[in-house]
Order: sequence, then structure tokens, then C-alpha cells
Amino acid sequence: MRSNRTEFAMGGARYLCSKVATLAAVAAQDGLHGEDSVELGRPLLSVVGFMGRMSDTARLVEHLSENAHNGPTYYLKDGQVYRDPKFKQPMPADWTDPQARVFQLVPRDRSQSPEVTADQLGPALQQIQHITGQPKVDVAAHSLGGLGARIYTTRGGGGIGKLMMVGTPNLGLRAATLAEWAVNEGVVWAMKLGNLGPQALPALGWLRSTADGNDKLDALNAQWTQSKSRLEDVKVVGSGGRTTAASNESGWGDGDGLVNSASLGLPNTDLTILPGTWSQGHISLMNDRQVFREMKDFFKWAPASPQGESN
Repeated sequence: MRSNRTEFAMGGARYLCSKVATLAAVAAQDGLHGEDSVELGRPLLSVVGFMGRMSDTARLVEHLSENAHNGPTYYLKDGQVYRDPKFKQPMPADWTDPQARVFQLVPRDRSQSPEVTADQLGPALQQIQHITGQPKVDVAAHSLGGLGARIYTTRGGGGIGKLMMVGTPNLGLRAATLAEWAVNEGVVWAMKLGNLGPQALPALGWLRSTADGNDKLDALNAQWTQSKSRLEDVKVVGSGGRTTAASNESGWGDGDGLVNSASLGLPNTDLTILPGTWSQGHISLMNDRQVFREMKDFFKWAPASPQGESN
């Protein structure tokens, strides 16, 4: 049996190679240029995952905002709404725009736990409802962001219409189990490799594989049927085609380089695993063309009408 150190080193090296290849493939593409221009019938809130950056969703929101009918992208940060991703000037507190459609939730901390994301969702959804006058908001959540949305609905939170989880490890990650071990043991080289510190432990506790024991995620999954009933519809989308650590110490399987395909699914929930391309690593899924097409179909986005034409 491999030691945790060996397994962490092998898995980390594989993921970093996958990440570099993904970023190179994404850089060679022209965003979502050429994909259909669409009109959003109601607001969309995009949620990033663990260690997420605004770049993880930038191409998606840029494409949606290219259509004037959807308006620009608005960023929700610490109770304020901004039009610029550098958060220089907040919008007035009483500002409204019934046509606003594209919103991005900004995490308080890149390593925050999904419980913190769930705490942010309620006020963010209320802000969007106030701004747009729409009673429901669709949510597209990446990775750990999907767990945050699930925690929010399990607590009884409302306001979400449809939920798409993209690359969300609903059965946890072996990589998180090993990362949690590395932080608890103070393995400096491993913490540097994963850019991890003690502040990440709450999130890693949620992300650890259920096969390794995860009471929090087991309890959340046990409440899935009730939680799902609060949503209009749910879909999970992931990618395969890359050698990815299995959910336990048994070895390797199919996945997106970080999340094993076997960790994505939930009972009685639509699951699509894309065949995998070099641009479909875990970090890039929200900006991927095939994922965009899945969103377009799932959220029922309409083809854009000619500019200047009223709805």
C-alpha cells in the first residue's frame, strides 16, 4: 500500500500536469466566441469553487454579457454590488435594473468552506431579487460551490430556480483527504504544492472522500431528496477522459484530473459526463464550450433577438 506522502506526490504531480495542459489549451481558444448568443429569461448567479478565481468563470460571463439584452456582469461582494471585477465603485443601495441577468458571487476567501458559501447565498439571492424584481434565480455552481448551494437549500433556503453543479464532488475527493492529512501533519512541501494552510481545513473537511469517512457530506447526501424538492430542476455536469485519483486509496480512474467521475452523481439526478478534451480540466469547466451548451439547454436560454429589438 502506498504511503500518504507517495500518493499525495503522485496525485499532485498528475494534477499539476493536467492543469498546465488545460490552461495552455484554454489560452489557445478564443473564449466562447462562435457559440450562440443567448437571452437569459431570468437572472443567473455563477458561484466559484474551492480556491476559485474570477477567471474560472470569466469567459462564461463575458459571453453572456456580450448580448446587450442580458446587461453587463455584476459582482456581489460583501453585501455590495459592483460592475467591475476589481470592485472599485459599488452600485447605490437602492439601485434596480429589471433587465440585469448576469451575476457573479465573489467568495470572502478563496479557501472558504461551503458553509460560508451557503451563508453568502441567501443575501446574494435577495439582492438579485431586489435588483431585478425576479422571484427566482438560476445558479451555476462550480465544484465546492455546488456543495454550498446544496447546504443552502438543505437549510431551507429559497430563491433558487434551477441548479447546475459543474464538477461538484458530491461523494468527495481522495485528493482532499490527502490534503487534509498534509495540513494536519504540517507537511510543508505538500502544503506548498497544494497552496494550502490551516485556513483550508474546514473546506477540506467537507471535500474529503466519503470512502475515507465524511460525516458532514454523508449527512448532506442523506437529505438530498428533501433538498432537491426545493428546486425546480437539478443537473450535474462533469468531464472524463483524464486519469484521476479514485475516491479511495484503490488507485486511479476516469475524471477531470481532480474529480473522479464516480464522485459526481446523486440519486435520481440528471448527470452528464462529457467525453473530455484538453480544455476540459477541472479548473476550466465553467468556461468550456460543451458545458456552455449544457447550460443553454438546461436553463432554456433563448436565441438572442437582433440588437435593438424589444422583447
